[in-house]
Amino acid sequence: MDRPGRRKGRALGHRTLGAALRAAIAVAVVAVPSFVVPTVGVGTAEVVVLTAIIAGAVVALEYGASSPALVEFRHAPPYNRIRVSALASMTLLGAAVIDPASAWAGLAQATGGAVATAFDAPWSPVGALLDAAPAAAGPMAGAAVLCGTVAILAFARVGGWPGERADLNVWANLPTFHARGDAAARLRAHAGVNAALGIGAAYALPSLAVWLQPLHGLRAAENDLLLVWAVALWAFLPTTLILRAIALRRVAAMVAARDASARPSFSLA
Repeated sequence: MDRPGRRKGRALGHRTLGAALRAAIAVAVVAVPSFVVPTVGVGTAEVVVLTAIIAGAVVALEYGASSPALVEFRHAPPYNRIRVSALASMTLLGAAVIDPASAWAGLAQATGGAVATAFDAPWSPVGALLDAAPAAAGPMAGAAVLCGTVAILAFARVGGWPGERADLNVWANLPTFHARGDAAARLRAHAGVNAALGIGAAYALPSLAVWLQPLHGLRAAENDLLLVWAVALWAFLPTTLILRAIALRRVAAMVAARDASARPSFSLA
């Protein structure tokens, strides 16, 4: 029989290994696009390295801890895997659009351009972005929208998530959520707020970027890597907010079902 200390040691080792692997993925997601973009200045490269180190450290600390502090649904895959995959694909395809020597350049430009053209309507978020961004942002925006849409549809089609698994602890997977009163109702309300914020962010971010450029001297049109990340974050923030809305709605349904099954039933027959 295994001793309790040995089991705890194995659990700690698995958690540490998982934290290290996830930290390496976070570093790669931040750093790899800078290798695809043809020209990256020295100052930009230093910012990328610093950001990658910070991202890796935060992920390592979060997943290395015995209980989560910030990352939601840490024990409920594939929620975070889909989010990370969406961000990675958005930045890589955006970088491929910039790099004409990339093997994916033609496909990224053609696919992204077709999607951007299809969604470039006067009142669409893509139209709002293209009005405020240089022409090169068109295929990037289309590719990012495609990646975000695929991520949302993929998560929506994950059957049974989060399910009735015994290992799914609602409060451990939602460390920043503090329930008061009817938890299911509050979760549904938070889901509605996240969905509204996701839609609003797609329209508000281009205007915010235009307003911030003169204040900080940031010109995405003159910095290929900055343009890649600006477009990717424009699509990723609404995507992750809508994914969170779907997740919260499903958790609310699960909590309501558990509460209903826990209540005693009475019959007057």
